[in-house]
Amino acid sequence: MRIPAALACSAACLLGGSAHAAAVGDVRLLVIPLTWGPPVPSQQELRQAVDDADAFFDRTSFGRASVTGTVAATVTGFVVPPNCFAGANEDTGLGAVARAGRAAAARLGYDLGAYERFVYVFPDAVCGSAGLGAGRDVLLAGEIGGLVHELGHTFRLPHAGGARCGTCSIREYGDPESVMGQGGGDLNAWEKAQLGWLTRIRRVTASGTYAVDPVDLPSARAQALVVRTRVGTLWIQHRTAPVARISIRVVKRPLGGGAVRSIYVAGGSAGTVTLKDLVRVRRVAGGLALTRLDRR
Repeated sequence: MRIPAALACSAACLLGGSAHAAAVGDVRLLVIPLTWGPPVPSQQELRQAVDDADAFFDRTSFGRASVTGTVAATVTGFVVPPNCFAGANEDTGLGAVARAGRAAAARLGYDLGAYERFVYVFPDAVCGSAGLGAGRDVLLAGEIGGLVHELGHTFRLPHAGGARCGTCSIREYGDPESVMGQGGGDLNAWEKAQLGWLTRIRRVTASGTYAVDPVDLPSARAQALVVRTRVGTLWIQHRTAPVARISIRVVKRPLGGGAVRSIYVAGGSAGTVTLKDLVRVRRVAGGLALTRLDRR
């Protein structure tokens, strides 16, 4: 979820902005459990969450990115700062509560300079927020299943929305395939391109039939088609898992403002896809509109 200036939100949040430069290499995490009394997830559960995140990033980045985590000893008697997220922004992170969490870890002897991301795990919502990601900071409260989503926000990925058409109202978490939406298995082609993990993209400027390789497998050929239209830029992709599927997103800035994002608008079974799916487009009133999806 995006965080407005007042940081009034619940669930997973983002401090807006465009994506960083290529996210490659190993990202070192310090996971800091903090509590004022109630139990937090166990050390084993936290280590498993880090291992799961590492497997996710290794797979979705085609081996370009990974995460390594150290789980700190649980900080007991933690006091949430009364000014909560004061000073938070997309560059410095989550403000006062994050500074307090890092200070608590430093008092336990952890070298903060050895880490690129800090994950603060609480037993319950903090200042009305159950999940946040910004700058170098991730906040998780009550459960740890949102770690990958929140780390995506620290790479400045916005939410993956959904809509019934290119100009229809946007459902904030509407993308059924991306972990930045309501999916859990992967990122979409636009998100991977933002992070520098997908560079082979074919830009379509004329009518014709075009081939595109799967977005969830390494390839030396184009893994997405990009088509400019009057309502935004279409990103067309297909994936092989968990089932073969074609999907189309429009990438644009929402009418109400905020970060440019990908918005899932259409998708369907690709049947028995072999190596490629073929996409046919035609020119319509100054833009290109999708007319048919074919299967090779």
